[in-house]
Amino acid sequence: MRPYVNLETFRYPQIGPLSANENQWSNRLDNFHIDELVSAHSQISAVGTSVVKFYFQMVFSQPLKVSRFLAQVGDWSENTINEPKFDEIENNDDEEIDYFIDTSMPTASAASIPSEAVNNPEIPITQEIQIYEYKPNKNCAIDMSNGPYILSTASSITKKEGPFGLWRAMNSSCLCKAATGVLGAWITSFLASICSVPDPQFVDLLHTLEPVKVAAIGVAGCALTTYLLTPLFVIRARLIVTSMLHPDKPRSLRWSLLDMARQNRFLSPITVAAPAMLAASIETLASLCLPLLCWKYAEIDAFSSPNMYNFINLLSEITILGIKLPLETLASRAQLHEANVSPESTIVTVYPYRGVWFTFWEILSRKQSLSSLYRGWRSELVGVVGEWGYNALEERKHDQERF
Repeated sequence: MRPYVNLETFRYPQIGPLSANENQWSNRLDNFHIDELVSAHSQISAVGTSVVKFYFQMVFSQPLKVSRFLAQVGDWSENTINEPKFDEIENNDDEEIDYFIDTSMPTASAASIPSEAVNNPEIPITQEIQIYEYKPNKNCAIDMSNGPYILSTASSITKKEGPFGLWRAMNSSCLCKAATGVLGAWITSFLASICSVPDPQFVDLLHTLEPVKVAAIGVAGCALTTYLLTPLFVIRARLIVTSMLHPDKPRSLRWSLLDMARQNRFLSPITVAAPAMLAASIETLASLCLPLLCWKYAEIDAFSSPNMYNFINLLSEITILGIKLPLETLASRAQLHEANVSPESTIVTVYPYRGVWFTFWEILSRKQSLSSLYRGWRSELVGVVGEWGYNALEERKHDQERF
């Protein structure tokens, strides 16, 4: 016969009376379940896997995000790094040479001679004559002669500040993305509980009785999250644009947060947060309404026609990209304008930003091209297609494991 074993504790029954101390430990062991230990271990391993996956995702995407941000906020209309500020004199044979000097205009040699030497003839003039030449801040600025392209911008950053220059503002970017996910989930759940509607993060609009209210809750939670986190976006913008070799302020996330607390700048103006709020709201609204629209007008869902649904999802993401990319460009310029960075410490010539309506007026008056708002669209398109393919493979893998 097999001995009796307690299946919850995997212990043999105790024969004879127990002491008080033994009885106490016996009660603790009886209340202990092996499945709780296994569940806790699985939860910890899942959290660790998610953290590692999140960090490596940020490591691989940070160089593209930095290059795209610099391409959006930089003034690439004129190659101010390599072009002189004044027109160069062409040496033509037919050009008439003026051998006389115009004494009405100050020359470079007169401007370079100290005033004390001119007034006091006893001081010898030892300073050489210098020819005026436009010299930008070469200690900070990168080469902008190749245009606002992702690869050329990344190459210029690497030449100027080394390979680690592409991973600038890494901590602030991780904090912004993690805070956006956590705070957005909490605010959306809180608003859903107040309005007594299902949480749009767990229930599709197709399976709710009040789709309009649920979609409004999701958009409101996303917009409110973006508005509350705008000061962090401003800090990230300053850390991306400023030079790592010659910064005007300490390049530290902790110092930036403490400086924000000292100045009581916990909230940014609505004019700064509006482009980012609009871009995030459009993306959230499209992702929420897609299942409902596909089923209502074409009777297509993710279960009956998964291939067609994934293709429609890809087309919708590309369309959303064309709408939100100009808004993200305006949001980047507004955040950098709010950061109030010194021009001598930036690695690119920053495009002047005077507001959303002034930018649209410049586009209508042809002072600024519409393509300047779509800088970095190639990398974004590759990212959208890559993420869509990865999600499609993961869904197919889960379906195979389920059945």
